[in-house]
Amino acid sequence: MLPEDKKDWKASERFYKENKVKMHLTIWTKCCTMTKQMKLKQQTDHEKICHDPIELVLKVRNLAQTHEKVVYPMAPFFGEIRAR
Repeated sequence: MLPEDKKDWKASERFYKENKVKMHLTIWTKCCTMTKQMKLKQQTDHEKICHDPIELVLKVRNLAQTHEKVVYPMAPFFGEIRAR
């Protein structure tokens, strides 16, 4: 490998790493609400998500497509009120 090629390689590698960080920050701030961020932090593979923006996009997509069933604690009370 020639010295010029090595310089180009190092420059493109540095450029890739910088853009990877920028991509992660953009996804984290623009595509994730605070609730999604908390859910992502609670996952077991949070460290992997921090260093891989593609993995972060996949996890955000899975969270967006997964609908949790919300349980309202006052629902039986309101049901009794309607029955009267």
